[in-house]
Formats: sequence, C-alpha cells, structure tokens
Amino acid sequence: MRWPDELTESPDLQGAYPRLSDVRMRTLAAHGERRPAHRDDVLFAEGDPCAAFFVVLSGKVATVKGYGADDHVIRVHGAGRFLGELNVLTGQASFITAVEAEDGEVLAVPVDELRRLVAGDEILGDLVLRAYLIRRSMLIGLGAGFRIMGSRYSPACRRLREFAARNRLPHQWIDLEQDAEVERFLRRTDVTPAETPVVIWRGELVLRNPTNAELARAIGLPAPSTREAMCSAGQAALFLARHVASVRLLVREGELTRNMSRYLTVEIEQHPGIQVMPNTQVRRLAG
Repeated sequence: MRWPDELTESPDLQGAYPRLSDVRMRTLAAHGERRPAHRDDVLFAEGDPCAAFFVVLSGKVATVKGYGADDHVIRVHGAGRFLGELNVLTGQASFITAVEAEDGEVLAVPVDELRRLVAGDEILGDLVLRAYLIRRSMLIGLGAGFRIMGSRYSPACRRLREFAARNRLPHQWIDLEQDAEVERFLRRTDVTPAETPVVIWRGELVLRNPTNAELARAIGLPAPSTREAMCSAGQAALFLARHVASVRLLVREGELTRNMSRYLTVEIEQHPGIQVMPNTQVRRLAG
C-alpha cells in the first residue's frame, strides 16, 4: 500500500461519517469482539463478502479504491467511526477495501448481530442507514466498483448498465466507441466482439457478456430470473419495513410479478408490515 504523506481524518460530509456516541459504542461492544490492528492490515477487501461491522476504537483506518494498484485513499476514519456502506446490510460484496492506516484497535460486530441491533434501536438504525445510503451515492459518483466495457450501441451493454443503475451498484462504464486503448486491451486478451460487454473487477477479467444473473452472483446479489431484474423498490420496501410500523408499496401494474422476481414478490406479500396497492399511481401531492 502506497500511503500519502499526510493522513488526516476526513470530515463528516452530510452525515456520511458520523461518530458514535458512548452509549451506542457500549451497546455495540457488548455484541462484538475487540481486535488489535496494525498498519497495512486489511479489515475487508474489495470483492469479498462482508462478515462484520467494524468500529474504529483507536488509530486510523482508510477506505481505499483500487487497493494494490491505484491505492486511491477515499476517506480516513478515526476513533468512534464505523466502516462499510450499504453492502454490510444487503449482503453484497464490498466495493472498496478498508486498510489500517495507523496502529490501533477495532471492534468487529457480526453482521447478523448488527441487523438485530438496528432493528431494535431506532436511533442507531437511522444513523447507520442514513450514513450507508450517502456513502453508496458517493461511491457511485467516484466510479468505484466494477467496470462495464462495451459499446453504447450494444443492447447487452445497455442491459447491464440499467441493471447496475436500478440496483444502485457502484460501477464505471467505459465506452468502446470513445476509448481506443480499451479496444486494444480487449484484443490483446482475446475478447471477441461477440463476448462483449465484459465486466472487470479488481483488475481481472471477470465476466464476458454476462447475464444479469451472472453479474448479480459475482457481487453477492440474489440472482434475478433470466427475464427479470432486481426491483430496487421492492428491496427498499422490505428494508424499510424493518424500521417502521407500516410501508405502502404503490404498483402501477395489477401484479408485482410483472416487474420483479418471484422470490421478492413472495417476501413482500407475506410481510405483515407491507401493504401492496396495485393499479395505483401518485397523481397529486397536497400539503
């Protein structure tokens, strides 16, 4: 890891990097494990599933894009801050790497314990969810995550980009029509036009002309069917239902299955806190 000369803690941007209160720290400590951490230790790596929710107890931790290659430090966090982003709650693979920048100690809380805690503690749940949603938006803006290389004229490329956008997956699209160097790279790696678009992650050629299901599996999402993509509105309804008493899901069509996978439909229909309102549109807001 090539460290910059100066590593100061990043400011809290719009609630993206809050510091936990002493009360919340004690609550989490009762369900986690304290671990010593040394400079250059990797807490979690890009592409790996997230098994723990990390809180910095002392020292500093950096989140890094392109670890081992570009080594671009995104943010630096000190004591009292927690790591990760939306993938911790959704079960997706990590889109960045967390590296210990300064000797210290971290608290590791199993993800299942975290989910139980945020479900029972509204203040903690709101704090974590708000921070993670903002962080995901920031990662998308930074072009973190995987790369989709393909032509703007390719229906398969448009399909992958739409899938990534619907599911708010951090990624970068590289247009073969504008980047001749990428086209030469694909030729050197024996990728034929029929095998584009390709998805590259962690500097490796991962998938050639993948289906949505293949891309979903690669990043830890439940795979959609061959005809349908994941519905972000359905995922949002299920997640929100863990934190509020009632959720109303407005559906333009008469049936949920017309726009989302069956497994998600079953979960929504069986959830006591979600009210599905078919054939419904918002036409006017008052107040």
